[in-house]
Amino acid sequence: MSTTSILSKTNCFEEKKFSRLARCLHKIGINTIPLTDDLTPAVEYQKFLTEKVTEQEIAKWEQAGLYQNLAIVCGSISNITCVDIDNLDLFKKAFKTAELLISTCRFKERTRHGGMHLFFRYSPFVEGRVIQKKELGVDVLNKGLTFCAPSSCPEGRYELIEATDLVDIPVEFMEEFKQREAHKNLPELLELLQEIYFEGYRQQISLYLVGFLRKAGLTQVEIEQMMEKIWQELEPQSKREEINQRKTAIRNTFKKSETQTIKGISGLQQIAENILGIEEAVKWTEKLSKLFNYKTTDAVTTVELQIAKSLLRDANLLDKVVNYFSECYVGREKEKKLLFLISLFTKINHSTIVILTGETSSGKSSLVETVLSAIPEEAKLSFTATSERFFLYLNKPIHNKIITIFEINGATALHFLKTFVTEGRASLGTVVKVRGELQPLEIQKDTQGIVLITTTTKQNIDEETANRGFVIEIDTPPELVRQILTQKQKLKTPDFKILQTLFKLLEPASVEIPYIQSLAENFAYDKPRRLRDFDKVVALIKAHALLYQFQRHRNEKGEIIATLDDYKAIYELSNIIIPSFSELTPKQQEFLSWIKPNKSKTEIKEYWKRGKASRQSVFLWLKKLTELGYIEVNDHSYIVPEDLNFKFTGLPHPETLPCSILQFYNTTQSVDNSCSELSKTQILQDFTIRQENDNVSNCKKLSKMDFRQLKPNNINTLDNSVKKSNEKVIDWIEGLEEF
Repeated sequence: MSTTSILSKTNCFEEKKFSRLARCLHKIGINTIPLTDDLTPAVEYQKFLTEKVTEQEIAKWEQAGLYQNLAIVCGSISNITCVDIDNLDLFKKAFKTAELLISTCRFKERTRHGGMHLFFRYSPFVEGRVIQKKELGVDVLNKGLTFCAPSSCPEGRYELIEATDLVDIPVEFMEEFKQREAHKNLPELLELLQEIYFEGYRQQISLYLVGFLRKAGLTQVEIEQMMEKIWQELEPQSKREEINQRKTAIRNTFKKSETQTIKGISGLQQIAENILGIEEAVKWTEKLSKLFNYKTTDAVTTVELQIAKSLLRDANLLDKVVNYFSECYVGREKEKKLLFLISLFTKINHSTIVILTGETSSGKSSLVETVLSAIPEEAKLSFTATSERFFLYLNKPIHNKIITIFEINGATALHFLKTFVTEGRASLGTVVKVRGELQPLEIQKDTQGIVLITTTTKQNIDEETANRGFVIEIDTPPELVRQILTQKQKLKTPDFKILQTLFKLLEPASVEIPYIQSLAENFAYDKPRRLRDFDKVVALIKAHALLYQFQRHRNEKGEIIATLDDYKAIYELSNIIIPSFSELTPKQQEFLSWIKPNKSKTEIKEYWKRGKASRQSVFLWLKKLTELGYIEVNDHSYIVPEDLNFKFTGLPHPETLPCSILQFYNTTQSVDNSCSELSKTQILQDFTIRQENDNVSNCKKLSKMDFRQLKPNNINTLDNSVKKSNEKVIDWIEGLEEF
């Protein structure tokens, strides 16, 4: 029997015989559920949202006297979509297609509160139940129950208006409803955007918001309409030409695949961090995600922020950071520590070059990529190759950035970049054509605090480059190869957002090293390059102290005071740092030791023939050793001078650095958790002098910083000692310059 013929028998609805009405609707495939006299389900109905009600179940419910009222099960199981109009006046004002919808419907009833139920043939244009009663006066049900006439309760009754057929929902209404649904969050979205929608960020916010809305499931048309309303509200003075350009950008975004789209919520969070601070930015993005019911792993969450905070309080912070790296990269723990500390040079305004050398497939690039995964995208630049003047013409700042060029052969500008490291500023004089005439132009670039990282398979790095930074040799012994093979299947990519958040929480700051005089007095002075080598060690100590800034004291200037623990951590990395302080790599030093006191040219040939090194490497080593004066050559042999000292003796042992100030700072004081709730990344230099044995929990609360920086006792004594130490350092530097 057809739907039309069944529904046309309106006496099924007029008589209050709900079991008969249930059978009538069952014949055309519509599931129904018996209700009590107060309109609550009389049976467990959940399974009937996906399973058909049988004749036997209807009979059973009828025999039990359960049919006091009746509900229709909406959704695909009944081939029913119900438009539940709660407020008829509001609905008609909100929708241009309201009259079309009502007049089209052939199965409708009046509700007990004066609204309407409109039943249509099932259409999956919404999922489940979409509630818009408050905003638009209507709900759409593609799942769940809705009351069926002539059901009633003390509050009123449902009356049938018409039941002649089930027809399709007008397309015009579905499109308008989806548009209204998309824009329902517009007022709250505008309120959120007003917190960050400032000059200089507007273009980026528009692009990132488009990317976010696309991932949240909105169509191109919906996004264009929403963005136009946003621009009208927040930029009423914008020109039509500019708006059209932005619309073009939206269309271009939709031409890309999902994986190629521009940043969405992560880009918005980055802007919010710049304006609101990291903690408020996290709250901001969580509100945005909740507003559009959007779940993502792209943005930092409150939970991840709390984990990052707890790490900053951990006494084993650096080891915990390296543990993250070890989840996806096997071995080379010291190299990981060194690279991560060097990445912090950007926060102490110290520039350097890092060159990783090693054989092909030794994992150089993977090591760099792993460690730099802990660095936020906005703090780094990565290139496969660059031209000589590229960075000067680059239309973005490079100061305090980590610049990676993954193969030194691709770094054609390397010799040019070396001046970036030493000078802190670069300039280029060039000419440009203006109205057909050549005009002089000077391009200047701030290059302070840059860390340049590159890799190479070459074993010979020119001395001028090497002594400006760190040369890290990546050796791959058989034991490491075996370790990688056995653990490779267990590797996984950790959540680097936690480490990136940790990096952001670290505030750039000056660092005071109380024992710098003792370190200088015990440092090697055999070559002029030790001046730069000393600076590298000092920079590493400062980077470690900066990493532990929430576990260190500060002086009255707000400078972090390094402890002996900071130097000990660097001393433990001596075996990979010291090669950077030598003109020779470890393999070259080993080769030179083998030659000592002399070797014949025949013996030299045997060295590479036995596979200890390639013929080309031996040839290059001999050339370099001869040029640097490490060996002398005659007709038959190579000779190492007896008085030659070719090795850097090593970093001073921590026990050789006695300092009265040091004894006070040697033990890192913990920070009381009650005074350690981060809310802003800005550190207020407003510290209170404490007695040595004061309870840390009594420390003064700061308005914008939750980690409390405690001022040490006897601050005047400290200042005097530091000043004397600085005076000695100046004398020491002058002495080295004379040398």
